[in-house]
Parts: sequence; C-alpha cells; structure tokens
Amino acid sequence: MTIVDRATRCFLSIRAVEHRQQTIGQQMVDESPAEQYYSDQFPLYESLTYRKGYHLSLPDKSETCSVEGDNAELRHYLTRLGRKSRCFS
Repeated sequence: MTIVDRATRCFLSIRAVEHRQQTIGQQMVDESPAEQYYSDQFPLYESLTYRKGYHLSLPDKSETCSVEGDNAELRHYLTRLGRKSRCFS
C-alpha cells in the first residue's frame, strides 16, 4: 500500500503487505500529511477516516497514475516486491 504526494512524487507512506487491511490502511492515512486522497473503488478505502483532508473514490485509475507508476518502479527494482513479469506492448 502506498501514499504518494502528487506534486513531488515523494512517498508519504508505504507498506509491503500481502493483503490490504483496515488497520494498516488507517495507520498510513493517520501518519500521512496529505490533504487530498484519490483511490480506486476498493471497499477498504471507503471505510477509512481521512482526518486531514478529503477522499475521492473514482471508478477508474485516472487520478492514481502517479502511484501506479511509482509502484511499478518499486516492483522493478526491489526483488521482494517483484512480479513474475513486467511487460509493455
């Protein structure tokens, strides 16, 4: 799970987890200084409390592209987070 600052592309909070969990997600939001949160419509994100800002859940990944790109970079360079393949057409 990752929280990334959209302006600077700096990681505000990151956890390597096998399954997304309520407690871990809430800890990440609590320690993050972000004011705006964008996510896909995964049910966990709707149940979190965003104290320092607002959350916008979108049906697509149009506002999460920087996070997805950074996650792809991490998976590419860190073996622990790697996937079996990284292919582009």
